[in-house]
Amino acid sequence: MNERDIVLEAKKIEKRFGGLKAIDDFSLHLYKGEILGLIGPNGAGKTTMFNIIAGSFPATLGEIYVDGKLVNKPQSHQMARMGVARTYQIVRPFSNLTVLENTMVGAFLNTGNTETARRKAREILAILKLEGKADIRGKDLTLIDLKRMEVARALATEPRILLLDEVIAGLNPTGRDMVIEMISGIRETMGVSIIIIEHVMKAVMKLCDRIYVLNQGKLIAEGAPLEISSNEAVIQSYLGVKKHAEN
Repeated sequence: MNERDIVLEAKKIEKRFGGLKAIDDFSLHLYKGEILGLIGPNGAGKTTMFNIIAGSFPATLGEIYVDGKLVNKPQSHQMARMGVARTYQIVRPFSNLTVLENTMVGAFLNTGNTETARRKAREILAILKLEGKADIRGKDLTLIDLKRMEVARALATEPRILLLDEVIAGLNPTGRDMVIEMISGIRETMGVSIIIIEHVMKAVMKLCDRIYVLNQGKLIAEGAPLEISSNEAVIQSYLGVKKHAEN
């Protein structure tokens, strides 16, 4: 891969909240068709980076590029229209809407036509093998189906870049395997480039082409899964305390 394959780039990002520096001179790039991991201890700044990339709030310093073009003061609606979609650590369904209707909400980013949105939503539900749940209301879904539905809603916006924030966390082994398969399938069938935040190391190592490791807002390592798993700084700051965690 070369620079022409880069679909997203964050350069020298800094984020301050008052006197706290949550992100400190952090850069990343995402290649077309890549699954990129962003890992680190709780409080490392991972979700803050997602919020900056998605335009939820601005960086204090630094730049975001999509397809090599600088995005001036990224805002969430602007990034969504540029093809960046995200999920959240805490699933946020419209509880009284069905799975189909929740997914249609995403589709309305690109159309004002209800039938077009419904057709797009059904296509996404079929890809994610959720069509059998289409008429179930959000409040009646299991955790795994809530997480799958939120991914469906994000995909209905027709993104080229998908930010997945802990979609595997909290699931049992069967659920984890199902979501790992789903994420791989999204890349293979839809060609979407993906960044994942995740604490389940088995999933990270299986899914990701490359991994960035944050600790206290700073980059401490970058590389392929095998490199990261044997990196002494990563083991000491993160993997060492996760060795008895879910696998």
